[in-house]
Amino acid sequence: LAMKSEQNLAIATGLIAMLGSGDHGDGSASTHVTELLLQLCGDPSSRAAIAQAGAVRSLVGVLTSTRQSMGLKTRELAASILAHLTTDEARGVLNATDCVSEGAVKPLMGILELVGVGVSAVVESAARAAITVLAALAHHAPKSKGQMVEHGIVEQLVHILLWRHNGTQASEPSATDRADIACESLH
Repeated sequence: LAMKSEQNLAIATGLIAMLGSGDHGDGSASTHVTELLLQLCGDPSSRAAIAQAGAVRSLVGVLTSTRQSMGLKTRELAASILAHLTTDEARGVLNATDCVSEGAVKPLMGILELVGVGVSAVVESAARAAITVLAALAHHAPKSKGQMVEHGIVEQLVHILLWRHNGTQASEPSATDRADIACESLH
């Protein structure tokens, strides 16, 4: 088991280093790295290794990147990884605190602003992940609530609650369902 933890940390550290090195082309390297990190999130020891390797800072960097090559798909994957990390039973509080410290609130709010504007499956998935992270931040890092209010969370959640999306799959909570959860967390 100790060997697995060491291997997970080595793999996570390598992937995070690749994510931080930046793309010099079409952004496909960052997309592939975030896909691999998301796959690793299925295992609790891998999630711990990902967080220990400094993923929160790098993932918030993906969300805040102004590089054209960093597309919405990569941002959606980064938000999904942060959702796993901030809801982790063992390290969720620490990961949520790190997210707030690294400035995750504003770029997550930026993802919510995309709902209803040229909506696609990627936007819907990114919004679900962003709402999950914001709800975890509100729960685990209460000082983030003020930042969320400053960045218009109430207006964005009302917008999402009013917005109707016919393509939402019944098996997975929609952005609207997650907005309800986030609203409850803000109390």
